[in-house]
Amino acid sequence: MFNMGDLMGQMKDMQSKIQEQQAEMLKLEVLGEAGAGLVSVRLNGGRDVLAVQIDDSLMGDDKGVLQDLLAAAINDANQKLEKLMQSKMMGMMPGMGGMGPGGA
Repeated sequence: MFNMGDLMGQMKDMQSKIQEQQAEMLKLEVLGEAGAGLVSVRLNGGRDVLAVQIDDSLMGDDKGVLQDLLAAAINDANQKLEKLMQSKMMGMMPGMGGMGPGGA
């Protein structure tokens, strides 16, 4: 028999789990690199840039090269973060009461 109270309780539990997972995702950090590590960028799960490292050897180079490497490092970090987040989400799905792939 259908029980609205049970359904509402399950929805609150699921909402709580989703909020916990979102908080965990924000704690993730990745390091993106470009130019064989000459430029690196650290991002968190909210895609905020936490740190930028530029090798001293680039400081005398063309400004355009440095800008290109910085953009490439940020893009690399974003791609790594996306893969990490997808991996984490796939690992969490079985705990969502069969709501993941193959669940009804």
